[in-house]
Amino acid sequence: MSDSLADSHSFTIVNDEKDWLSASWLLTRHQWLWKRLLVVCGLIWVLFVAAYTVPDGLQYGWHRAWLWAGLIWGSKVALGVIPFYAALACILMHVRVRKLFRATTKLARSTRFEFDAQGIRSANAHATTNLDWLLFERWLENDRILLLVLMPRSYSIIPKSQVAPHIIDALRSALIAARVPHR
Repeated sequence: MSDSLADSHSFTIVNDEKDWLSASWLLTRHQWLWKRLLVVCGLIWVLFVAAYTVPDGLQYGWHRAWLWAGLIWGSKVALGVIPFYAALACILMHVRVRKLFRATTKLARSTRFEFDAQGIRSANAHATTNLDWLLFERWLENDRILLLVLMPRSYSIIPKSQVAPHIIDALRSALIAARVPHR
C-alpha cells in the first residue's frame, strides 16, 4: 500500500441549512470584522456629516456654529443609520442563505470526501472533484464547521458534528502540512 493511500481518510456529510448559515457567518465575520466594518462605518459617518454641513456651509457660509450643528446632527443620523443597516444586512444574509440552501436541495444532499497529503476529492450523485491543497485560498473554522475556501464564493463546508474528531484533526494536519493559510 502506498503512503498516500495509507494516510488517506474519508467521510460523508449531509448538507444542513444551519451549517450553511454558520459558514456564511464565519465568512462574513472573517471578511468584514473589524477593519472593513470600521471603514464602512467611517464612510457612512463622513457622508452624513457632509450632507448636513456642506449645503449649509455653501448656502450660509462656513461659520463655526453651523459646522458644529451639522457635525452633531450628521453624527446622530449616522449613529441611527449604521445599526439599522447592520441589522438589515444580517436579516438579508439569513434569507439569502435559506433561499440558496433550498435551491441546492435539488442537487445531491450528501457528499463523500476523501483526503490525503496531496489534496481532497469529493463525489456525489452529480459531480466529482479532485483538488490539490495548493489550490485552496485558505481555511477557517469555528466550533460548528471547518470551511475550505477555494475562491471567495466557492467553498466546502465540513460540519464537525458529522465527522469523527480524529478525522477533523487529520484534515487540519493535512492543511497545515500543505501550508494552506489559516485566517
